[in-house]
Amino acid sequence: MYQKLTRAAALVAMLLLVQCVDPYSRSFEYEDTLLTVEGFVTDDGPIRIILQNTRSTKSTSFLQAVGGAKIEVRAKQGLVIPLRETAAGVYESAPDFRGKAGETYSLHFELLNGRVYESTAETLVPLRSRSSYSTRFNPRISVSFQNFSQQTMSSLDIYAKFNDPADEENYYLWQTRLFEQQPICLTCTNVEYNPRIQDCNPPPPNPPQPSVFYDYQCDGDCWEILSDERINIFSDVLINGKDVQDLLIRQAPFYNGRGALLELTQYNLSVGAYRYFERLRQQVETSGTFVDTPPAPPIGNIRNINDPGELVTGFFGAGGIDVQRIWLDRRSYPSPFIVPLLGRGVLEAPRFDFVKVPCRASSTRTPNKPIGWQ
Repeated sequence: MYQKLTRAAALVAMLLLVQCVDPYSRSFEYEDTLLTVEGFVTDDGPIRIILQNTRSTKSTSFLQAVGGAKIEVRAKQGLVIPLRETAAGVYESAPDFRGKAGETYSLHFELLNGRVYESTAETLVPLRSRSSYSTRFNPRISVSFQNFSQQTMSSLDIYAKFNDPADEENYYLWQTRLFEQQPICLTCTNVEYNPRIQDCNPPPPNPPQPSVFYDYQCDGDCWEILSDERINIFSDVLINGKDVQDLLIRQAPFYNGRGALLELTQYNLSVGAYRYFERLRQQVETSGTFVDTPPAPPIGNIRNINDPGELVTGFFGAGGIDVQRIWLDRRSYPSPFIVPLLGRGVLEAPRFDFVKVPCRASSTRTPNKPIGWQ
């Protein structure tokens, strides 16, 4: 099933490695459907590969999970790691698999249409310098919400500190996920919630103007998972062997006055992976207008072995990682600017205190208490 997105959100799909949900400032325009492949072999977790078709125009973009593929990761020394489809377009190794430092891995898969793809080989290099993190109160930042409103909020800004090894070139990527407790699990537009179908009723033929919104509470604990809109990469070309301090990794807005949990994953990248993400970052951060020539979709290290001219986006990589979780306590800061996750006040549905809806697990929401939640 196709998922319709705004053109600004299309690029989020191209960076599924970091599973972003916040919109980037620009998208890539292309009329053809492109295969997008993202995944990583690490020394601290199973392999997870995501296959999707993407298509973008000036107004909208589409994503479609690519299911039914035969997919495996091959190690240079002969080990073959089969992956199975665990969700639409998501393929995973056995949960106890861990990549081996110094081993070289490549991705191979065949789609239902018979097309066969492979990646270049990537060597897993351990992460030799793990970051420590500090936070600073920022009284005012501007935050965009899904309802297209811009809000002034306070934030806790998270900075990384680490010592870069002097005897090698190093390239880093940070992925962050912010877990926020979510009291509202569904908003219906112009219609009410139907418990029989566990969803909003079909839209009316003549919707009122302006639209009417009905918010429904979660039937239990629920957490929103918010990824970052920035591509956090770093090269030691200019600072090789020196201490790195005050590298801004994430801004966590005050969605409530109590606290939130931030998960930070630091990756060691190959030079090829770094160059891919650097091209992506430069295109994302380039400001432009509708009369500009649209940037081309970023092409990674995966090719169709029978049609090398086919454009394939995304990147298959390998590297060491470090995962840390920190609790962001917001209670000790004076008079912060707080805006709830909806970007507005709650619009209570009829029988708001009695009709509640389930918290459906997804890449952006979970009913399971996150590790480290306080």
